[in-house]
Amino acid sequence: MWYNVYTSTTYGGPYTYVVSPAATSFTVTGLTNGVQYYFVVTAVYNDPLISPPSLVESVYSNQATATPQVILLPYTVGSNPMGIAIDASDNVWVANFNNGSSPGTISKITTSGTPNTTTITVDTGPAGIAIDHNGNVWVTNNRNGLNPGTTIDKVTPAGALVMTVTVGNYPRGIAIDGSTPENIWVGNSTNASGDSVSVVTTAGTFVTTVPFTSDYLKGMALSATGAAWVVDTLNSRVYTIDPSTYTIINTSPAGIEPVGIAIDNLNNIWIGDEGSGANQKIVSELKPPYTSALSYAAGPNPLGVAIDANGNIWVVDSYIFTSGTPSVTELNSAGQIITTITVGSAVSVPDGIAIDSQGNVWVVNSNTGIVDELVGVTQGPQFFPCQYSPLNTCPQFQGGGNW
Repeated sequence: MWYNVYTSTTYGGPYTYVVSPAATSFTVTGLTNGVQYYFVVTAVYNDPLISPPSLVESVYSNQATATPQVILLPYTVGSNPMGIAIDASDNVWVANFNNGSSPGTISKITTSGTPNTTTITVDTGPAGIAIDHNGNVWVTNNRNGLNPGTTIDKVTPAGALVMTVTVGNYPRGIAIDGSTPENIWVGNSTNASGDSVSVVTTAGTFVTTVPFTSDYLKGMALSATGAAWVVDTLNSRVYTIDPSTYTIINTSPAGIEPVGIAIDNLNNIWIGDEGSGANQKIVSELKPPYTSALSYAAGPNPLGVAIDANGNIWVVDSYIFTSGTPSVTELNSAGQIITTITVGSAVSVPDGIAIDSQGNVWVVNSNTGIVDELVGVTQGPQFFPCQYSPLNTCPQFQGGGNW
C-alpha cells in the first residue's frame, strides 16, 4: 500500500497529483508564498474483496490547508557588517567593518542545533570574506581608521586567527579559486588611480599583482573557467583577468555604479548597480562574449547579488539614496521579477547576501548590525501524512514545517 498526495488552490478541488511519498514526511516544492493551498491524501491498496484482487484508490481524505510564507529570523552581529559567506556546514560568517575602527571582528552564526553567534577578533576594518575548501575563512582588512588597510586574515573553522598576509591598499573584494594550492584573489581599492588585484596562495605565498589604471575596485567573483571578474564602480565596468597569464583580457560595460557581482552556471555575469540616485533600480547581466550589458528592473539601489540552486538571482535593494524599507528581489534567469521581500528597517542599508544549502537567503543589514535569515523562500512546506486505514479519511492530516 502507498499514499498519493494531491493539491489545489481552490477549496474542494479539482486536485492535481503531487507525489507518492516514500516516507512519512516530505517537502512540497514549487509553491508560491502567500497563496493558500488545499491538500488531500488517498491510499492505494490491494483490495481482497475484488476478484481477482487488484489495486484500488481510496476516496480523498479531508482537506488540509497550507499557505507558504517567508519566515524572517534576525541575528545580531557586530558593527557595520558588510561581507557574508557560508561554509559547507551552513555556518554563516560575517565581516563586521566597524567603520574601520578597532577592534575588527567577524561573526560566526552556527545554525545547526540551537543557533548561536560567536565573535572572533581580526585586523581592523574587515570588509570582504570568503571560505576555502578546507573551511578556513579569509577576510580583507579594508581600513585602519583613516589609513588604508593592507592585509587579509586567515581564520580556522574553529575561529582561531592563524595567519595575516600583506596585500595592497584598501583590500575589499575577495574570491578563492579551485587551483592546487588554492589562490586567493583580492581587489585592492585605493579610490585613486593605481588599484590592483593581489593573488596569494592559501599557504600565504605571494603569487602576483595585477595592476590597474582605474580606481575603486569593489566586487569580485570567479567563473567556472577560473577567470577573475572585478567590478570597477566609479568607471562603470567590469574586468576579466586570465588565470593563467594574470593579465586583463576583457573590459565590459556595467551600468552606472556597479557593486555586487555573481556568476551563474552558464557563465553569465550578474551585477547589482547602486546607481547615483533614488531612481536607479537596475540589475545588469553580461552574456558571452560580454560586449554589452542587459538591464533588468529591481528595487532601489541594488548592491549584493547571489544565485540560488534553481538559477534564480537574488538582489539586495539597499534604498541607500532614497527613503523606504529595504528589500531583496528575486529574478528568474530571464531577468523577470519573481518576488520582492522586505528586510531590515528604513535605516538598515542591506549590503551583502548569501544563500545556504537549504535555500535560505541571508542578508546583511550594514547600519543596524543585524543579519536576516529568510527561511522558506526557495522551497515549499513540509507535510507529514498520517497513517490511516484504506477506506477511511484522514482527519489528522496536518501541514507543518517551512512556511
